[in-house]
Amino acid sequence: MEAKIMHAVTATEFARNFSQMLDQVEHQGVTISIVRNQRQVATVVPQLRHQSAMQAFGDLYRPLEGAVKDDWTADMKRVSKSLGGKLSSKAQDPWQ
Repeated sequence: MEAKIMHAVTATEFARNFSQMLDQVEHQGVTISIVRNQRQVATVVPQLRHQSAMQAFGDLYRPLEGAVKDDWTADMKRVSKSLGGKLSSKAQDPWQ
């Protein structure tokens, strides 16, 4: 589930509508920014359901450039191959 929309709400509004806000986060993928005294104090984001190690590390290579990106990609392929191509199915989020 990807965050679709970001809403900014006051802490009071969030407290008064807690259940509805959580429903939006859970079912619609909405990200909610909580503001107190005109300052952002928290962000509520949807929880990822299941994510393999390859999915978790997938976004890491995007900011890399040139040879560093190529080396990282090659290293990930070697690790996956050494595990029999099972890297994504063996390594799961330990907090799930």
